[in-house]
Amino acid sequence: MSASYEYYKIFYYVARYQSINKAAKIMSNSQPNITRTIKKLENELNCRLFNRTSRGVTLTKQGEILYSYVKTAHKQLELAENVINPQNSEKYKVISIGISMGICNNIIHDLVLPPIIGFHRDNPDVHLHITNASTPELVDGTWEGIYDLALITSSHESTERLRENVLYSYTDSVFAGMGYAQALKGRKISLRELTEYPLIGLGYDTDTYKLYGNYFADHGLEMKLSIEAATMGQVRDFVIGNLGMGCASPEYVRPAIDNGKAFIVELNESLPPRNISLVRNESKTNPTAALLEGYYLNGSRGQFF
Repeated sequence: MSASYEYYKIFYYVARYQSINKAAKIMSNSQPNITRTIKKLENELNCRLFNRTSRGVTLTKQGEILYSYVKTAHKQLELAENVINPQNSEKYKVISIGISMGICNNIIHDLVLPPIIGFHRDNPDVHLHITNASTPELVDGTWEGIYDLALITSSHESTERLRENVLYSYTDSVFAGMGYAQALKGRKISLRELTEYPLIGLGYDTDTYKLYGNYFADHGLEMKLSIEAATMGQVRDFVIGNLGMGCASPEYVRPAIDNGKAFIVELNESLPPRNISLVRNESKTNPTAALLEGYYLNGSRGQFF
């Protein structure tokens, strides 16, 4: 490593807050020194890491790549400090939680939030850092130590390298806007016929897309998305707008059905089962995260679910 660790530490805080001024305040350093250090690091790496703007700084493509590695290393060093120094571990109470963007809002409200609320009520001094990402990103990030806990939409994919506890199992339903009611409502269709209609779903880098892509392939079909949505909320809204059909848990689409904005499309085939799972890397020690895990797995589960 040609550049010193201090250079990367300064880079981490500037990238995290997208501000040289904020990084200087947090590190009790001066703005000129922060600027000089970033310039030295850019010279040593022979590339520009930041774009300067009137509001602060933004990462270049090379900066984004470097930050993806540096934030992992920074997290690992913090975890190591907590493991070898019990006193520091007591002071440093932060839990990083990742939530899959494939988990719809009603399941978050009913399943994900209550244990967090209960834990925070009992441990108000613990800082919770919550992030949304795709399930593959969460699985990799939990393994690397970026996330202490992650709630994922696990399916047929194995997560053997992590400790996994299934919290909730369900099967999606296909639903469509009322613009398709005359053609489809009240009758069953085959999976092959479904592919003749525009389909709306989460993006190609998600576990949800991988699950249904493999499911269609097992039936000798190719699943092609007409609209690639970023969230389940977008899938629902596009479906209600009659832009195509999507898949979601029955509980999630029930309000739209009750309001007469959508209906369930009956299939001859059964869709694959799905799980909401809690995963943790037990080799990355964070006793406080293990305590929150207990709220999901022990007494709180019966109370909330």
